[in-house]
Amino acid sequence: MRIVRQIMCSTALLALGGCLGGDIVTPSEARNLSSRTDAYAALRDRNSDVPNSAWDAMPTQGQARFDGAAAVRFGPDNARTRLAGDVSLTVDYATGGIDGQIDRLFGVDGSNDLAEYRGQLRVGDGRIGVDRPNDWSAGYSGTLRGNGDRIVSGGTIRGDFQGTPVRTMEGRSDGSDTALVNGVEMPFRVDIVAEQKTLTAD
Repeated sequence: MRIVRQIMCSTALLALGGCLGGDIVTPSEARNLSSRTDAYAALRDRNSDVPNSAWDAMPTQGQARFDGAAAVRFGPDNARTRLAGDVSLTVDYATGGIDGQIDRLFGVDGSNDLAEYRGQLRVGDGRIGVDRPNDWSAGYSGTLRGNGDRIVSGGTIRGDFQGTPVRTMEGRSDGSDTALVNGVEMPFRVDIVAEQKTLTAD
C-alpha cells in the first residue's frame, strides 16, 4: 500500500503549508484535514508488513466491520488529482458478502489546490474467496464533486485479508478502471487499507 502513503504525505504537506483552494477556505479546516492525514498514515504504517491471513484461519461465521483509509487518483499523469478519505466495509463471513462505502474524500488537484470532495463511492456485490480462501473482490461506483470537477466512476476492487487471526483488508482497483471527469474519460485508481473493528456472531 505504498501509494496510500504517497498520497497522504503529499496531502499533509499541502495542508500544513496552507496551500488552500477549491472547497477549502480556512486554515483551521486545513489543519483538521492534516490531522486526518496523519491518522491515515499511522494506520497504513502499523499494517504495512502484515502477511496475508492463513487459509484455514479465515472465519466462516459472523459479521465484521472494517474501517480505514482510501486513496483515490484520477486524471492525466501531468495533472493528477490525489485524494484520501475514509473507507468502511461490512463483511459477512457466513455468506461471503462485502459492502460499504468510501467517502469524506479530500486532497489536491494538478494545480496543488486543496479541496474536499462531496459524494461517495458505494462498494457492493463483494465476495470472499475469489481465487483463494483469503482474497476478495467487490464492485464500486459513485459520483464525486469538488474543486469544480464532477467525477463519475465505477469498477472493481480486488485484495486480500491480512493477519492470523484476520486483522486487516487491503485492496486496489483494476489498472484499467476509468472515470468520466467533467465528461472526459480518464484513468481512475482506488487503494484501500482497513482494520477489523468488530466481529459479531450469527
